[in-house]
Amino acid sequence: GAVDSTSSALETAEEIVARVTSAAKHLGATDVLLMNNKNLRFLPEEIARKKMIALADAAILLRSEQ
Repeated sequence: GAVDSTSSALETAEEIVARVTSAAKHLGATDVLLMNNKNLRFLPEEIARKKMIALADAAILLRSEQ
C-alpha cells in the first residue's frame, strides 16, 4: 500500500508519490487507486489522521503532474 498501516512512522507525500508512481509503471496508471484500508483503525487516531493527510497531499501532487 501507499501507506504502512502496521507502522506509526509517517510517510511524506513525496514518499507516497514515489510508491504510487512505481506501482503505476507496473500496473498501469488507470489501475492504481489512492485509498486507505481499514487497518489504519489500529493506529492511534492522530497518526492515522496524519497518514490520511499525507495520502491526500500525494493525490494533489500526482494530479498536478498530469
